[in-house]
Amino acid sequence: MSLQKKQSKVSLNIKISSDLDFRLKRARKAAREQGLMFNVSKEVEKFLEKEVKKG
Repeated sequence: MSLQKKQSKVSLNIKISSDLDFRLKRARKAAREQGLMFNVSKEVEKFLEKEVKKG
C-alpha cells in the first residue's frame, strides 16, 4: 500500500435557503442515527468535479 499526500483544501462559502439548510441538517441527523455519515462538503465536491469535467 503506497501513501498518498493529503491534498490541501480551501473554504468555499455559499448561500443556501433556510429550507435547504433545515433539510440538510435532517439528512445528517438521519444518517448519524443509522451509523452512517452524510458529508455535504464531499457531496458538493463530487458534484462540482462532475460539472467541471462537462465544461
